[in-house]
Amino acid sequence: MQTLRSVWLLGFILLIGPSLVRSQIYSLPEVGNCVNIYLNAISDITGKIMGLLHDLVKCVKLVTTFNVEALDYSSFKNVVNEFMVKLTSLPVCPLDSFEALRALLKPHMKIIKSYKCSYLGVPAKCIPKTPKASKGLEAFQL
Repeated sequence: MQTLRSVWLLGFILLIGPSLVRSQIYSLPEVGNCVNIYLNAISDITGKIMGLLHDLVKCVKLVTTFNVEALDYSSFKNVVNEFMVKLTSLPVCPLDSFEALRALLKPHMKIIKSYKCSYLGVPAKCIPKTPKASKGLEAFQL
């Protein structure tokens, strides 16, 4: 546990350190809010990702002859290859999974955009202003 904390702290310092050298200022409440938003998004995804994968496998209708509980490296590669071949032959399945993941992330992405979490440490003058979306592009935005 102590090693994990040390690695996390080192990663955090490596992530923020170069910006501190360039004299950019971080607001700890902003960082805390964004970390909380990202953690909520990650916990929401991890709680539902197995269901999404299960639905994807069910859509692909993957039936394998291998014993899935006792796979060695070569049989695992064969199962993954089978899955990828079926997945690419049915483009509707990944699109449905993408839409489900998109619906899952949509509320979190709105919060991330409103708090400007993608621009932590960036001077205010460098943050792009969000233009009003045209009616044709609304379908492509999260």
